[in-house]
Amino acid sequence: MGIYTFANFKSYLTLALGNRDGLTTYLPIWVNAAYIGLCSINKVVSFRKVKNLIFPELDTSKDESTIDGQAYISRPSNTLAIHTVWDTTNDRKLDYKSPAWYFEQTGRANTSSEGDPFYWIPYGNLVYLYPTPDDDYNMKIYYRKRPSRLVEDEHTTAIGEEWDEAILQFAKSKASADLRDFTTSAFWKKEFIETIAGQVGMQEKETIDLKEFFHIDPAYDDFGY
Repeated sequence: MGIYTFANFKSYLTLALGNRDGLTTYLPIWVNAAYIGLCSINKVVSFRKVKNLIFPELDTSKDESTIDGQAYISRPSNTLAIHTVWDTTNDRKLDYKSPAWYFEQTGRANTSSEGDPFYWIPYGNLVYLYPTPDDDYNMKIYYRKRPSRLVEDEHTTAIGEEWDEAILQFAKSKASADLRDFTTSAFWKKEFIETIAGQVGMQEKETIDLKEFFHIDPAYDDFGY
């Protein structure tokens, strides 16, 4: 959980923008765009290497049950990206397949081709399973959730306080760009990128002993800022 409150973010942003009048309506938009935008980043470039950006506070899971003959389960409504799907009934991990691969499979509507699912396919607000389930199975979806927007002045972010400055820098960059001050916007974007690159370095110290860990599947990779 962050330390800066929503009121703090708006106040610091107002100060950075020279205490201009008439920006009250836009402050919440810039702060939340920066907050949600940061949480939506999957990878960053640090020391010329592409590295994962991890938010443990946003990693969660949800159980969904299949229905005999129904090819899909619901995707959690607050999902930013699915990490993987685990079949808890059969105690095994399902493999990811792309929608293009799934659409090429024949016999999906044939009840004789139903069986234990081995693959999961993200598509829209659903997660398709293949083969189509022939029974009721319990599936656990591991995913990165989308944090709730900051609304009340006392609200703080769901992620750690080490990200407060990055959010503020990102908000300054967005606000400056909207105000057509592109030089200042570029400065704060550079500061933002350097801050999150430094945080990635700290995260690597914690995960250096891991042999395997969940990655967001390639369908959700995003190298942008």
